[in-house]
Amino acid sequence: MSVNWPNLKKALAESPLGKAVGAAILDALIAIGSGGIVYEMSSGGNIKWGSFYETKSFWILLVIILVYYFYRRFLYKYEKDILNFADDEYVKAYAMKEGLPELLEQTKRRMRDGKEGELTRTMEELQEAMNWESD
Repeated sequence: MSVNWPNLKKALAESPLGKAVGAAILDALIAIGSGGIVYEMSSGGNIKWGSFYETKSFWILLVIILVYYFYRRFLYKYEKDILNFADDEYVKAYAMKEGLPELLEQTKRRMRDGKEGELTRTMEELQEAMNWESD
């Protein structure tokens, strides 16, 4: 059985249910792990705080906390990327970064094929599309 990572990431990041279930499962595992540490450290009604790092539960809990951290970090980055697109300047810069090289290559090909005025037309389209003012 193979895991479809892009779909799993999308379900965890975009679905409110996915976010809630992911957080609930990790919260429950952290609570169980914390109880496990206390159970392993206590003997005869006393808790030996100095022995927490010797328990298996501590190391399991540490792994769960790291998973939780990376899960939250993934959600933070995903949501931050989405919020970036609310900024017009970011969208313009992103469009330039992603689309401009291909557009320039197409313009070069058309100019080589003898289509005159192609560069001027491309620049006019860019200015209109990006609502830029010409200098």
